[in-house]
Amino acid sequence: MARALKPRGAAALEALREVSTRMVRSLDLEETLAAVAKAILEVAECDIGAVWLLDEAAGKIRLRATAGERAAEWKSIVLATDLGVNAVTIRSGRVQRVDDYWELPQEQQVKSAIIQKEPLRSMLVAPVFRRGRPIGTLAAHRRRVDPFTAESEATIQLLAAQAGIALDNALTYSELEAAHARLELAIAAAADLSASLDPVEVIRRAIRRAVQAVGSDRGVLLRVDGAETVVEDFFDVAGGPDFIGYRHPIAFQPLMRQAISTRRPVLGGRFDVSRLDPPLDSALAEVRHTATLPLVLDDEVVAVLVLSRRHDVAYVETDLSLLGLIGNQAVLALRNAQLFEHSRQVGRAQTDFLNLAAHELRTPLSVIAGYVAMLEEGTFGSVPEGMQRPLAMIHGKSGELEVLVGELLTASRLEGDTLRVEPVAFDLRRAAADAVERARSRGTLVGARLQVKSPRRSVHTAADPGHVATILDNLVNNALSFSPEPPWVQVTVSGGAQPRVAVADHGYGIPRGALERIFERFFRVDDPNLRHVPGTGLGLPISRELAQRMGGSLRLERSRLGKGSVFVLRLPRA
Repeated sequence: MARALKPRGAAALEALREVSTRMVRSLDLEETLAAVAKAILEVAECDIGAVWLLDEAAGKIRLRATAGERAAEWKSIVLATDLGVNAVTIRSGRVQRVDDYWELPQEQQVKSAIIQKEPLRSMLVAPVFRRGRPIGTLAAHRRRVDPFTAESEATIQLLAAQAGIALDNALTYSELEAAHARLELAIAAAADLSASLDPVEVIRRAIRRAVQAVGSDRGVLLRVDGAETVVEDFFDVAGGPDFIGYRHPIAFQPLMRQAISTRRPVLGGRFDVSRLDPPLDSALAEVRHTATLPLVLDDEVVAVLVLSRRHDVAYVETDLSLLGLIGNQAVLALRNAQLFEHSRQVGRAQTDFLNLAAHELRTPLSVIAGYVAMLEEGTFGSVPEGMQRPLAMIHGKSGELEVLVGELLTASRLEGDTLRVEPVAFDLRRAAADAVERARSRGTLVGARLQVKSPRRSVHTAADPGHVATILDNLVNNALSFSPEPPWVQVTVSGGAQPRVAVADHGYGIPRGALERIFERFFRVDDPNLRHVPGTGLGLPISRELAQRMGGSLRLERSRLGKGSVFVLRLPRA
């Protein structure tokens, strides 16, 4: 293969500068890995460049990117962390130079059919560090015996340092996106679990949410009953026989016993089917990995959630953190459902759940928002130019999550009758203008046309200005969210015996079957085109209840599919 360049001295530094610039252009992990592999090919004058990353949870070193002729054939290679030149490089933290691969000791040669048939001879492998810890290697390969020079060794060492920075940026962004996705899943689970007060339905929803959230094949919720566990419900993506009511001694379940005694999640592998009765033994024979999660209430393990995978992908810590959030919500939801069965205080049960769920979500959300702020402020070092926009996007999405958590808290205060209403006289025209102004920056991003139409004379109302602002913000933001770009939103204020504000849009409209349900808590229109729109389904119910508590009303005046909707807020006259 013809080599692209031959860096020597100053030329080598210039080549490094060019490839380093390319490596940090993207925050997408796969794109960054591909750029690093190509950079190895260019600066090391080799036939194949490869990037390997350490998978500590699985005890493997995985090939993540290659460049060069026929390099794509390598993509399936996975190494043990204690074998091969890559393992030696990671353990020692130093560059390894191999003049002739086939002269290495047998234990350092990779037993892979793909590599065995490749005439690869000379190697240069450098460790890659992230915040002081080795995370993988960069490997340069030549197909003939052509030993790398000391200058090549120094060059790839510099490249590995630059690659560490690029991969750290990409991994950090990937982790932030994953944390953001976990929070969205947890909020969705909270809304789903709180939508029912039937214990059977709550259990079923909790299992399905947990299975879907971490990509499991099977989920089982078992009630702890003395020295035994009892299957309350289960969900298997492939179907399977019904095991509800199945009892099994805890003493015969080592992972279960450990989870209950330590009150901490336990990861495991295959089941010992020899201790299981038919047909449970055959149903669990193909399980490869398990996560056993104790559900604790009032300092007591009341149930255990067991997730399993038939495919060979082990559970990791991020899976457990998400399962912990869903498990906490499941326990709270289940308790509320059981309280509802024995009590007529429906509102109080919902209030307890919403308060607890919202506070559970606020802590991880605050942590993410704090880290994003520190990244933007440069606490961990200067932010690459390409990372500023994604960070701003994550910042904005965190703000959306804060609004959603705020809706949960407002809903709980309304249900518990603890939300104060303090009416004063004010000009409704100013409230409408302020609401449009607050939405202006978002509207600019999507090219929206925002209009306010008001009479020349003041329109005085007697209401709580803060609650009116909440209602108008909900209506205007809904109009922006549920409209194709560019949205058109008009806010019209009128006086008379009962002051009113109408918010009209040219959006998607509401299907006829959903017109009677849009003011129900947690209801969202089931439309694939609208699944990208964030929300809990609480905005309109909260707005209508706030309007009623101020002596006014909120209703949908009209809506047509593809033509838009008009919502009207009426308030008492001052």
